[in-house]
Amino acid sequence: ASWHDINDVMIPLLKLLSEIVYNRGSRIIFPPLSVGGLVLFKEGASVLISYCESQLKFIYQMRDKQGQSRDQMIATTVNNENTLRDLSMITGTKVDAPNDPLSMTALREAVMAMGEEMGREAEKSGGKENSGVIELAPGAVGIGITLDIDTKLMKCARICVVCMNRMLGGRYAQLGTFELYQDNCLVGSRRAVLELALAGSPTHVMSFPKMARALVILLNLLADKFISGIVSLPSPLFARLIACLAEAVASPVSTLSTPAASAIEYIAIFRCKAAAAGASNNQMTFPVLNPEHRTRGERIKANDLSDAGQYFAAHDTAQPNLFGDILVLLLDKLMSTSGSSMTNNQWTLARPVLPLILCAADAFVGFRSRFLNAQSPSREPTVRKFFDKVFSMLTPAITNNGATGPNPVHFEAMLRMNDSFTKDLCSFCREIRQL
Repeated sequence: ASWHDINDVMIPLLKLLSEIVYNRGSRIIFPPLSVGGLVLFKEGASVLISYCESQLKFIYQMRDKQGQSRDQMIATTVNNENTLRDLSMITGTKVDAPNDPLSMTALREAVMAMGEEMGREAEKSGGKENSGVIELAPGAVGIGITLDIDTKLMKCARICVVCMNRMLGGRYAQLGTFELYQDNCLVGSRRAVLELALAGSPTHVMSFPKMARALVILLNLLADKFISGIVSLPSPLFARLIACLAEAVASPVSTLSTPAASAIEYIAIFRCKAAAAGASNNQMTFPVLNPEHRTRGERIKANDLSDAGQYFAAHDTAQPNLFGDILVLLLDKLMSTSGSSMTNNQWTLARPVLPLILCAADAFVGFRSRFLNAQSPSREPTVRKFFDKVFSMLTPAITNNGATGPNPVHFEAMLRMNDSFTKDLCSFCREIRQL
């Protein structure tokens, strides 16, 4: 523990851990009824929790100091303004503020600009294109505070993500056993690793290629097998997670956009199922295997989806239009990118569109209006005809009593038609590029 803050020491130690838990070529084999696999996973998780929590504690302390410095600057500005106001009242004449670029109002504006905006401007000045980034609320990283972690700490965080990937995919431990015996090593390790990996702004995190690949693979794995664990994350962490997936989807690299689109599809479908369960108000058991206990064949029950609905409602309150921004990003990429760069993973990028439309009907209506208005007069009638032909099947699910809005009663039926809808959407994208 005394070496946790020395990255040059921790990097080789974390690499050693990643090799120990890596089941390369199925080399890790334990006898039947052995608890060796569980012990290996638990010990690896305890190392990750210990390291990540110590680093997070340091990061939070730095952010607290940054916040206190900001508050002191604001308090000084307010006190100076009050002093000038009192002098003006005593003397009967207006006392002007000193001509200082960081005094009074200018200082207040500079202080209030700290945080997310400063981080984005720094990234723009560094030459990174900022297109496709979801604009997060200030509370997604901190209360107006952004503190991006340095390169060596990012490398340590990336190795922790790799360790988590290898532990979850090692297949030498029945992961449902930990929940069965109320052991929090699985939940605690994935939570700590995600918090450290997403400690900085999403654009900064995804600017590291190795980190971006490892993180997207982990998020895809968690969305597939532990979707309830992702949804139950705190709203700020969940918003940063979705923003990182948006960065990966916007990337021209298919090895990033493909698993990111799959993760978004899993999350959007789970939200649709939660909304449908809330609308039906029954206690039936849904025919969906709980991915955390696939070997035991348990099923997701309506009360689990009810809890997920409450989590999604909290996420929407903290970060409105999160799913709508992802939907617009995907539709823009599908309908605006040249066909040569879309042949590899167009199907994968189109898969999340239907569940995202069900989650964000208003965003879809707004996109439709902007997309059709952007067409030339000669193209507009043809594009409108094809567009409405493809998306008309979704009308019952995105209209409620004649007004635009989700109608969860139809969600289950719509999700069963996703394959045919995706095929029609891909054909539509090819046709409009040929017009």
